[in-house]
Amino acid sequence: MTSIVLTNFLYYLNDNDITEYSITDVTAFSSYAELKYAPTARQIMMRLIGGTAASVKNMLLELTSFSALNQKWYPFLQNNYVKVSKFNNSLEFRISSDGFDWNEAIIDDVLLNEKYDFSKCRITIVKETAAGYKPFFQNATLNDILANDTAVMASEELLERKVIDGKLTYHKK
Repeated sequence: MTSIVLTNFLYYLNDNDITEYSITDVTAFSSYAELKYAPTARQIMMRLIGGTAASVKNMLLELTSFSALNQKWYPFLQNNYVKVSKFNNSLEFRISSDGFDWNEAIIDDVLLNEKYDFSKCRITIVKETAAGYKPFFQNATLNDILANDTAVMASEELLERKVIDGKLTYHKK
């Protein structure tokens, strides 16, 4: 993980023409990269008080290369996760892989989790493919999904996803 964080920090330094960085730059990067959602990555960054872009490059030479990690893990991650988006009161899950019980993960682990209250949300669950989006639920309530959760993976129609005037919509291809 350290090589991923440092590689992205180096890109940030280069993009902003920073050759010598301070804790202010580290904090700015942490905010820019939204590391508040990645506490382990944030801890890595907070160890850096100041230095140069060259020193970050030298640190990277001692770690597993970002390219090697990317080649090993990117295809797996690309094909084995679900994208979650929230637009106002609409919650969307875009499933990107097969062979995993997303129905259980989405419904049991997320929608019914006591930490969240999705009772007022309209929920869309789709399967993302190269050909388009296969809908399982569109603009459904939590009660609709609980009553019809066997419908997941049943639909054959492919749709195209569009955001029009700030609203998420799906249209027939």
